[in-house]
Formats: sequence, C-alpha cells, structure tokens
Amino acid sequence: MKRVILALSIFALSVALAVTSTHILTNCYNNINGRLNEVILLATDGSEQLPEENEKLMQSWEDSKQLINLFTNRKNVEDIGVSIYKMQGYLEKGDLSLYLGECYGVRSNLEHILKGDNITWEILT
Repeated sequence: MKRVILALSIFALSVALAVTSTHILTNCYNNINGRLNEVILLATDGSEQLPEENEKLMQSWEDSKQLINLFTNRKNVEDIGVSIYKMQGYLEKGDLSLYLGECYGVRSNLEHILKGDNITWEILT
C-alpha cells in the first residue's frame, strides 16, 4: 500500500509540475507577445514611441527569460534573445523592414516554444 501511495504522489507531483510549467509559459508568452504586437504596430506606423516600446519589450524579455529557461529548451530561448537584440540594432540603424522581419521571427519562435511544450490531450492519449 505504501508503494501505491508513493507512486500516486510522484504522479501527482509530475502532473502539478506540468500544469505549472504550462501556466508559466502561457503567461510569459502573453506578456511578450503583447509587447511584440505593440512594437509591430508602432513600426508599421513609423511612430516616434518605437524606441521606448522596444526597451519595454527587451525588459519584459529579460524578466521572463529565466522562467522560460527552466521549462524549455535553452537553444530556443537563446535564439529569441539574439533576435530581440538584433531588433535593437536594426532600430538604431533605422532599418524598419529588417526590424519587422525579426519581430515576426521572434513571434514564430515564441509560438514554437508555447505549442511545443504545451500540454494537450493528444500528448496524454
């Protein structure tokens, strides 16, 4: 009986960890994707607020990076970080077309992390 209780406890802990990681990744994704959508809109309009919002995006990334690193592949996290810093360089050069290209690349990588590490019924069955 003790072995069954131990096995069930380990299983419950594993499920709790999986649900927690999914929740954390979803929150980080929503935060960064919201900032990303904002800079994309500002870049397409050519707004003067773009550098300020880009700084907020970079800060959101720095705040979320450590949490995301705990639950997903480090290579994907590094790729997103590199792209975000490339965006800063393109913004300083004034090349908005390359800036927008990196924005869409970051969005794609974020979606890959979220969908690749998310729990679905297909995985469980």
